[in-house]
Amino acid sequence: MKPSPTKSRAFTLIEMMMVLSLLTTFFLLSAKLFTSLFRQVRDTSAAQNDTASFDSALTQLRADIWSADSLQTDGPTLLITHASQTIAWSAITPTSFTRTDLASSRHWPLPANTHLSFSLPTPTLLDLHLNDDTLLIPNESSSLKGPPQ
Repeated sequence: MKPSPTKSRAFTLIEMMMVLSLLTTFFLLSAKLFTSLFRQVRDTSAAQNDTASFDSALTQLRADIWSADSLQTDGPTLLITHASQTIAWSAITPTSFTRTDLASSRHWPLPANTHLSFSLPTPTLLDLHLNDDTLLIPNESSSLKGPPQ
């Protein structure tokens, strides 16, 4: 009786090379996905911060306009007079929005690709132009008088 030949249970060199190339491809794609995921998280967080900051500026602007005695504007600058205090809002630079009064100056970043300007359709209403949109902000005296004529 002849002994039966033993079968080898090892992998061939070709099989090992194929597995290594598949693993390398998998890890390269995983690394790209991982970095793009974290880049997206960072960009989303920055956009949310910019939006919250701009919303804070608009809240302060509404409060200033609501209590204003008079409003004056020349486009990128708005002067608000309240009692004996004058507050200046300006959007002269394309990247920031500034509020200046006697005591302090505060800057807010503008969201990317935002153009901001002011106009006064009536002495008590302010049009805030954001790109192609317009936001109408009344002050307290206009609401007491009723709608503009």
